[in-house]
Amino acid sequence: MSLLIIIKPSIKKQSQKSLAWLKNICKKRSFSYCIFTTTGSFDGDCAQIRLLLSKFSKVVALGGDGTLNLAVNALIGSSCSLALLPCGTGNDFSRGFNCKEDDWRKALFNTPTAIDIGKINSRYFINIAGVGFDAHVIKTINEKANFSSFDYSWTSIKELFYYQAQQLQGTFNDDVRAC
Repeated sequence: MSLLIIIKPSIKKQSQKSLAWLKNICKKRSFSYCIFTTTGSFDGDCAQIRLLLSKFSKVVALGGDGTLNLAVNALIGSSCSLALLPCGTGNDFSRGFNCKEDDWRKALFNTPTAIDIGKINSRYFINIAGVGFDAHVIKTINEKANFSSFDYSWTSIKELFYYQAQQLQGTFNDDVRAC
């Protein structure tokens, strides 16, 4: 088996611990692997990952919702399966499964299960899609290289005082609506 490991640069202990565990498992099972470290450029990272996919049978997203979202968008249309080792700040997607770390590790080697994926414009999403205030907070916090769950909460509270709501327009089933 050959793995492409997608990881966001992080100083978090959980990230480093998960990567060390994964490298060790690859060595024990004689799996080849390549580590792709994200740069923060969504489109650039997607393009680079797509170029690498033909060499791998499985992709492991080692991170949180952002890393998972990047991996989903890069893998659309490929034959690679995707696994997740959650070690992000919020881990909203993984929390929905109520699994422990060991369960996620075991799942790396299970038969893949299909799940629904949504699409808005040209981007795919696997968990939720946020607009308005939610998207504003994420954009603001992503300007920091590393952040904690406290940073996320603090930014959310702080931005309540500065956020300027904007009117959105969307099309659903060919019906244009303003929100």
